[in-house]
Amino acid sequence: MDTEEKIVKLVKQVGTDLPDDYYGIDLFEDGILDSLAVMQLIEELDETFDIDIDVDDVIPDNFDTIEHLVAMVRKYCK
Repeated sequence: MDTEEKIVKLVKQVGTDLPDDYYGIDLFEDGILDSLAVMQLIEELDETFDIDIDVDDVIPDNFDTIEHLVAMVRKYCK
C-alpha cells in the first residue's frame, strides 16, 4: 500500500463520506474533516508513518485535500 492509499484509508476512518473520486475535493468545505477529525488524523499519521508532525505544519492548507496531505507526509518521510 503506497502513501496515498494509506492516507485515504486514514481519512476514511476519522472523517465522513470520502468519495472514491477525491481528487481536488476540499475536505473541510465538503464536511469530510473537522477540527476533531484533524487531531485524530494527526495521531494516526504519526503512528502509521512513524513521523512527528510539527505544530507549524498543522494548518488548513496541509489538510484541505488528499494531495496536500500526501505532500506533507512525504516531506516527513524523506
